[in-house]
Order: sequence, then C-alpha cells, then structure tokens
Amino acid sequence: MSQAVLEIEDLQVEFPTKRGVIRAVNCVNLALDESEKLGLVGESGSGKSMTLLTLLRLTPHPGRITSGAIRYKGRNLLNLESREMRLLRGKELAMIFQDPMTTLNPVYKVGEQIQESLKVHNVFAGTSGAFWKRARRTAERRRIYELMAEVGIPSPVERFEAYPHEFSGGMQQRAVIAIALACNPNVLLADEPTTALDVTVQAQIMNLLDRINAERKTAVILVTHDLSLAAEFCDRIAVMYAGKVVELGRVDQITADPKHPYTIGLINALPRLRYGKGRPLEPIPGEVDLANLPPGCAFTDRCSRAMAQCRDNVPRKTVLGSGREVLCHLFSEDR
Repeated sequence: MSQAVLEIEDLQVEFPTKRGVIRAVNCVNLALDESEKLGLVGESGSGKSMTLLTLLRLTPHPGRITSGAIRYKGRNLLNLESREMRLLRGKELAMIFQDPMTTLNPVYKVGEQIQESLKVHNVFAGTSGAFWKRARRTAERRRIYELMAEVGIPSPVERFEAYPHEFSGGMQQRAVIAIALACNPNVLLADEPTTALDVTVQAQIMNLLDRINAERKTAVILVTHDLSLAAEFCDRIAVMYAGKVVELGRVDQITADPKHPYTIGLINALPRLRYGKGRPLEPIPGEVDLANLPPGCAFTDRCSRAMAQCRDNVPRKTVLGSGREVLCHLFSEDR
C-alpha cells in the first residue's frame, strides 16, 4: 500500500454571518496517497474549494479554522508559523486556481509570473556576484521555457514576453499550470481547472494533468462539480455535501454502485445520450443553504428516502469495506 502524503483530520472551517455561523467545512476526514488522483465532487456550496484553500491556509477572511489537523508528510500544517508555511506553499503544495483571468496579473508578462515562483523559493540560488546572477537568470529562463513547452504553450521564447490578455483561455490555464509546476510540487490542488473552457480544450487540460501525474508522480486533488469528469480522471472520489464528505470510494464503486442518495441524485442528473430523445433529466430538488440546515442530516429536505430519524439525528460514518465510506442513516449499524 502506498503511503499517505497528505491527511485531513476532523477539519472544520466556520464563517460568521448575519444569519449565524456557517460551517463551510464540517469535520472532513480525507487522505491522499502518493501519486494518487482524488476527486472532490459536489454542487456549488458543498465546501470543495474551501477545503483546498484551507489546505494551503488561505482561508478567506472572516473564515477561521476551528478544529482539526492537516498533516503533510507527518507535519501538522496548522501548527506552522506563517514563514514556514510560505516555504511549503507553491514549492511542495501548489494550487491551480479556478479562474486564470483573475489569477494572472494583467500588467506582468506571463514568463515573469512563472519566474516568480523560482525566485521566491530560490530554486537556482547561488553565490553572490555578477557571474552567479547571470547564471541564475540563464537557468531560470531555461527552466521557464521547459515548463511552457511541457504544458503545451507553443514558441516559449516568444510567449515569455506576452501578456495574459494575448493568451486564449486555454493558454492562460496552461500558464497557471506552469506556475504551479515550477518548483516540482509533491501535491497539486486543482480547483475546477476546466471552468469556462470548451470541451476540446477541457480534454487537453485534463490529459495534461494526467500526464503530469504519471510522469512526475505528483499527487492530485481535483475539485469539480462534474461527476463524469472526475470518473474519467480520478482513482477515488469523495462526494461532498454541505461541508461534509457523504460518500468516499474508488471510481468504479461510486459510479457503478452509489450508496448515498445525494450521489445517486448527482448521477441521475447527468445527461445520458444512450437513452435517446424525450427522456427528461432528474434534478435534485431544492438547493444547499448552509445557514438553514436541519439539525440532523443536512440532505434531509432534498432526499426522497428521508426517514423520521434523519431530521433530528446526525448520521455517523459507516465503513462498508474496501475503503468504502458512506454517511447516511440507511447504512448505519443500528439500522
């Protein structure tokens, strides 16, 4: 068995609002093995992106981590000083943010923005002096050209001088991926990296991430609302709802034999071309409202299989075997 490179234990993140305290991440437990591809799936408001931001200790204000642990190679990241965390962030733990248009700085050249990571983490640090400065600049340029070519940006020498607005959406996303890969991270956090991209470019980006995982042995956490995309890319899938992981298992387990009613609802909401015309989609009724959840199971009001105990009693995690986990009263030991 491979060793876990990243472990999340009882992680909880809260936000004070006018409607009360909202738990955007609610007692999440996950483990990411070396070279593994793990998918976080769920609709908007499920806590997927907030989980990734919290892993890097980038929880937006006024959110705060109220409990839990995040262990990277055995070190609890929540106990590190800000300076120690900055040394890890971008070097060993890197993130591909959701929107390249807002991630890239419009007034700096693309090459300079890729170069920034190399400078911050002193990847090509050497002895002081004019000679070593020139050698460092040369090494950084060579590395940037290699990165741009690796992620599929053509003519790296010319593209180094280009600004973000001169890149297409797909090329901007490739540049963001190059920034994340600059320091050869062990863990890559991808927050919906194919948002607003057409199907062809989406396939290219996912193939790129798959190749990076295979060649560099980089562990990947993919956040997406598209269950079919996660099924094609990931080894395991964690389904999140209202800040909790409600089902966890291998891709074949989740797609072929889903257990939690929410997972079943996500699969039934997917278009199925084989059924032909005239078959309506089966959307999940209602929406996630983190400020107005029932005291028991958060999915009660939207669940077609809800029972009396679901509204008042919080379900406990049940392990079904082979690492399969489900958070539902239908599979509790009492039942």
